[in-house]
Amino acid sequence: MELQNIVDRLRGNLPSDVKLRPSSKNSKSSSLRIIPENGELPHETLRRIFKVEVSDWEEKFDEATLGPGEEKKNILTLHSSALLALLCFSHVSQENPLEIDGIKYTKRWFEVRNRVFRGPSCIDVVLRSNDDDVLFIESKFTELLNDSSPNIKMAYFDTYKRLLPLIPDRPLQFVYPKIFKEQGKEIVGFTIQPTSKDDEFSHLYLYGIKQCISHIIGLVKGPVDREEACWVGIDTRKIRFATICYGIKECEEFTSYQKFYAQTIGQFNTSDIRKLFQDRVTVIAKILTYQEIFKKDSFKLPNEIRDFYGL
Repeated sequence: MELQNIVDRLRGNLPSDVKLRPSSKNSKSSSLRIIPENGELPHETLRRIFKVEVSDWEEKFDEATLGPGEEKKNILTLHSSALLALLCFSHVSQENPLEIDGIKYTKRWFEVRNRVFRGPSCIDVVLRSNDDDVLFIESKFTELLNDSSPNIKMAYFDTYKRLLPLIPDRPLQFVYPKIFKEQGKEIVGFTIQPTSKDDEFSHLYLYGIKQCISHIIGLVKGPVDREEACWVGIDTRKIRFATICYGIKECEEFTSYQKFYAQTIGQFNTSDIRKLFQDRVTVIAKILTYQEIFKKDSFKLPNEIRDFYGL
């Protein structure tokens, strides 16, 4: 599956009067962004095109785009993962709860920062139920199409050294050293790779696996801001973690990532791994998909959003 195919499909699902341009001067047609009307701010453009009627839309837009990543720069890009999460999860409310794994969530936040070893771990979406169950979600769209060998700093080394042997059948191994550059400075760190030599695991998006581990560490350590609303007053025994992806049909990269995720992050509820993370986080073992979570009959979402993403 090529990114171009997905972008072409998204472009075809937009109203014909929506103007588009390449995301940058050097980008190919596979990276297109929406052009706001004269005088429009980006959140106003999205509200107009997708008929968003969320009362705190501007606040949620700011949450989703003020993180340390490229969200603000790329939020109008058709295949933006941040845009996908924002358009779908911003509609969660008391009147429009979203049910996942039998729990109905009524509140939502974006780009919540939790502590890891140095910089924060920014998790895409946080949901909270009326019973104070809290679900932290990492969201992915087309990232899985890109294989990656993540750069991991030595601050994480001891955690990985203890963690990886605890995963049943040891599907993941670390490779040390790996030398990489960050802000022009040479850093000695390490990376991870599948233990299996099977071809299906030869082009994995391993950066996503690394992100999940960082997020879970962050859930154990807690928020950067102790007054972070989604954390206030919660029972730490009710913390859960999940990954949601846009389900791409007939896509080998997506299928391989699903399988490898189940063998790695999906095993984090074993007793030994739970002890390593202080029995604080329950992991939903399989990857969720936008198609199954935002089913038409169970959640109210503007038709413009459903049509755009084919939900």
